[in-house]
Amino acid sequence: MTSVPSRRFKRGWLETREYPVPADIPAALADLGLQVMRIIGDEANGKCPKHFERTGKEDRHPSWSCNTNTGVFNCFSCMYTGPFVQLVVDVLDISWDEAVEWVRQRGGIERVNKILGRGKYIDELLEEQAVQIFTEADLALYTTPPLEARRKRGLTEASCKYYGILWDKSRDMWITPIRDRNGKLLGWQEKNERVFKNRPFSIEKSKTLFGFHQFEGGTAILLESPLDCARLHSVGVKGAVSSYGAAVSDWQMQLLFEYADLIILALDNDRDGWKAAQQLKQRYRGMGRRLAFYNYGASDAKDAGDQSGDEIRFGVDHRLSPLRVRFSE
Repeated sequence: MTSVPSRRFKRGWLETREYPVPADIPAALADLGLQVMRIIGDEANGKCPKHFERTGKEDRHPSWSCNTNTGVFNCFSCMYTGPFVQLVVDVLDISWDEAVEWVRQRGGIERVNKILGRGKYIDELLEEQAVQIFTEADLALYTTPPLEARRKRGLTEASCKYYGILWDKSRDMWITPIRDRNGKLLGWQEKNERVFKNRPFSIEKSKTLFGFHQFEGGTAILLESPLDCARLHSVGVKGAVSSYGAAVSDWQMQLLFEYADLIILALDNDRDGWKAAQQLKQRYRGMGRRLAFYNYGASDAKDAGDQSGDEIRFGVDHRLSPLRVRFSE
């Protein structure tokens, strides 16, 4: 029998402020000086306009999207999110009332009134923007990742089951649960080669660690991607957890220091990963004996998940002391 997903919503900013939406959102983004790199379905994707301000580094990949129907925007990397009017406030550095007027001049009132005439817009927009509360029953809609998808990633069925990784067969997407430190379900990520979304979009990933509730102590291996955790487990390497990106929060590190004897930083083998690792080295200089760095050696793999089993075991077994790690721009 098909399980019906439960949904409960907490209504927020939509009920307390004016929220007109431009009639042509891609055109309005262009008016703000924001480049749309691609449009997939109802999501206009581009580089996050506030990424540098929030993280200290440029958004080198299109990690930001704006819904072309609701105007709701979200950066799945730095969690910059809100209604379209807030985007106008931040980009143009103007007041909320001025931003509302800016949107109105681009057909905001007419568009809202037109949709209100259908009698559905408010409820749909509230649901789109609301903080959703998920239960385990929601995951019953998804299945075990198929063999072909697992082979492409080098994942075993047992490792996917261990980390609770599932598959949306209707859209060919990975489903990676997001849980709190005690294992309570908060939502999930949806991912394939074209789409990457958080459900709910406003989830605070900096206060979670993928795989932490399976962590049994000892050595923790901190990766950027949840799927890479399953890759390490598939070749017999235990203790992998993920920060959901290169931006590792103090909350995440303190949780690991509390429960792990040693933390091996295995961030991606690229400029963003190196910069993030360098920042962590500087932030936790006093914890050198409990911190180590994954050894990519001469490998040009973009991350540990792209390596062979022997390379992964080498990277862990021949981990580097912070004193031996030098970073270059």
